Amino acid sequence: MRALSGLAVFLLFLAVAQARSPISECSLAELIKILEDPNPALRVEAADELGRRRDSRGLIPLIRLLKDTDIAARAHAAEALRALGDERAVPFLSRALDDPEPIVRCRVVLALGDVGGKYVLPTLKLRLSDPALVVRAAVVRALGEIGDPLSLDDIISAYRREKADRDDALAAASFIAAAKVGGIAGLEPVFKLAEKRLPRSWFLRASAARACGLAKDTSRIPLLVTWLEKDEDPRVSQASAMALAMVKAEEQLLAAMELGEPFRRRAAVSGIDLLGGKSARVALVRATRDEDPGVVLEAAAALMGRGEIQAIPLLVEMLELETPFWMGALEVLELRTGMPIGRNPPAWRAWFTAREDHLTWDDEEGVFKGVR
Repeated sequence: MRALSGLAVFLLFLAVAQARSPISECSLAELIKILEDPNPALRVEAADELGRRRDSRGLIPLIRLLKDTDIAARAHAAEALRALGDERAVPFLSRALDDPEPIVRCRVVLALGDVGGKYVLPTLKLRLSDPALVVRAAVVRALGEIGDPLSLDDIISAYRREKADRDDALAAASFIAAAKVGGIAGLEPVFKLAEKRLPRSWFLRASAARACGLAKDTSRIPLLVTWLEKDEDPRVSQASAMALAMVKAEEQLLAAMELGEPFRRRAAVSGIDLLGGKSARVALVRATRDEDPGVVLEAAAALMGRGEIQAIPLLVEMLELETPFWMGALEVLELRTGMPIGRNPPAWRAWFTAREDHLTWDDEEGVFKGVR
């Protein structure tokens, strides 16, 4: 199964965001009341909505939910407290580290990392010996988010001790965390430890690529280019393209636009989309003439996101394709214009013809104005 492209991930997020539950229409008081509902699924939904609203009045009810009888409710309570970002939750989250369920402890660790900052470092580091791999990996991730350079030794030591990390969760977290707390120097020992495992794990290679981007490690541009151009897993090519964009390797990304496999060209387009400048724009325009519809969609969506009006007819044309790509084109058109026209190319063309001279791009909102 191929990895989702940058566009596909965005569209999936959009679809989830738009599929709002009726619970989103509840008042704050109603949401707090639902946290006591006998149905645990409703308690989870209410916790999620309170987290989205980030209203401090939800603090105490969410703290109470940390002791709920339902595992999912406790886990989502921790996630909601993380979103709330209120430091007053720290003592209660710290006590929840003794929860019997690993998934709950994992969410609590991540919440503490975001809410507690450097003050919770000693508490988190004690959890590097947690019996559950998912919790240990979460601790490493949290140490990276806090960003204290003094945590680098703990991150490296945790990885070195790991013997049975067969799904590479902790190893992948170590790459990202080391990049965040130690930069390029922090990556060196992790690469050395992961040397034998990298060829066997796409997930580890993708994480290592992202870490190189985060650390702005230009010395590993050749490695990233190799992964983009030759790795057999599209997810690694995608991560490498994004990392190359983060280190401003424009020349290498432009060269990747000429690669044979379409999934590599799509990855290159997603990387180029992150770059500014005239040459990046020219490359995106050129990509709209690619023979692969996936490349065309990725490029047209990128241009649309930059306020390039000429992308609209391209996306409208894609609505006529008898492949799933028309759905992506429609999502982008409706998102960027606010027009719920649906899969009706003639109606879109008539709409565009009537308004082409009046459309203006709102860069802050990422939409075209003057459309109605």
